[in-house]
Amino acid sequence: MGGREAYLRLLADHGLEEKSILPVLRPDLMQPDGHMPAGLTPPELLQALSMLPGASGKSTNDVLATLADQLRTGFRNAGVTPPDDLYHGVFPTGLFNARVVPDDSNGLLILVESGAFELIEYVATLITGPWSKDEAVDLICRACSSYHASVDDVSPWLPDAQRELDMARKPSFEQYRRTVGLTNAAGIFVLAHEGAHLNLGHIG
Repeated sequence: MGGREAYLRLLADHGLEEKSILPVLRPDLMQPDGHMPAGLTPPELLQALSMLPGASGKSTNDVLATLADQLRTGFRNAGVTPPDDLYHGVFPTGLFNARVVPDDSNGLLILVESGAFELIEYVATLITGPWSKDEAVDLICRACSSYHASVDDVSPWLPDAQRELDMARKPSFEQYRRTVGLTNAAGIFVLAHEGAHLNLGHIG
């Protein structure tokens, strides 16, 4: 079997587990009503907002699956038939964004670098939040440098929200909603970019 089974086998072949390479939104971080996140870092909050209801226990791979479905629908509406034997998952590729590789069942995997979506979320938070342009540019540059230096690490890159973001400014819920929209649009672009490589035969 290809798809997710092939992805999990790839992880196992490298001595990895899914939970070790991406953050999982933990149930204990949710409010009792399950709808309003409590005490989350910006990436965790954005994951919650993008996947509610039922955010508990979800992860970046769940976000990828949702965006991939949207992308496939867009392709079909444009008269393009996307491949059926394609799975999107987070993996420590050692690259800056993602790559397309064949799986072991004649299918294809789009592997997104661990921490790439967290960096996208972090940058989107700064762009849409209550930070000045100079502050945002400085934090984004430092975050990109830190992320680039971490791509050889199995663990996902995550911003130190308490140190790097002045959360006392408390971005509004509407600002977070805009951040989710920008994050998802950027995520779809990453997947579409890899899909273009696929169409051009740039595999492996």
